[in-house]
Amino acid sequence: MRVYKYDDETGEYLNPISLQKNPKHPNKYLVPPKNTLSAKPPKAINNQTVVVNASRTDWCLVPDFRGKEYYLHDGSFHKIENLGETPPEDALDEPPPPSLDILATQKLHSINTIANAILEPITSTYPKTEVVSWDKQEVEARRWQDWKTASSEAPEPPTQLIDNILATRTDITKPELVQRIIAKADSYAFSGQIFGIRHNLEKQLEAILADNTLTDDEKRTAIAAIDEQQAYSVVKR
Repeated sequence: MRVYKYDDETGEYLNPISLQKNPKHPNKYLVPPKNTLSAKPPKAINNQTVVVNASRTDWCLVPDFRGKEYYLHDGSFHKIENLGETPPEDALDEPPPPSLDILATQKLHSINTIANAILEPITSTYPKTEVVSWDKQEVEARRWQDWKTASSEAPEPPTQLIDNILATRTDITKPELVQRIIAKADSYAFSGQIFGIRHNLEKQLEAILADNTLTDDEKRTAIAAIDEQQAYSVVKR
């Protein structure tokens, strides 16, 4: 005689058990364990498991997608852990493509990151607040240098920023500082190429997003095709 065992906690069918005859009563069998049924369980197909019913009187089939991994359209990842749980109808086996906003933000970040990396050897040794002042320093330095070279009777041009720098420095004269500022500006002049390339890449990205003749997938392809590495490779120093 056979009975069919199930897991006492989950209710899942485990295996058949052959009962031994009772040696004291040859026409009877030993009492089976409590977590068994005499009814033969049905055959489960794909993504099904046989479990005992709530009253533990019969078998039933329940969905079994345990271990199934899927994505939703919002990009969230899910994994089914429990019996009876099924993936939603709109579940995806692969991550959905990123939204155009996310893709554009990632591309713009890459464009800016490469630009900063090219400029980093020059700017990294200065605080950002000082780098911001370079344009004004250069304007004052070149204006003062032109005045000095001309040797005219014109009044000395104002150099408020340079004068404030000199007010707290005792290791350099004004002509020396002016020369250093001009030399630094000349070495940094190639940055204009980078600014121009970065601007062109940004406009290219904006044009793709604004093109209503393209589908979203075509826009994704076009954004991915923007080669910022190649664009910056033409910079001449």
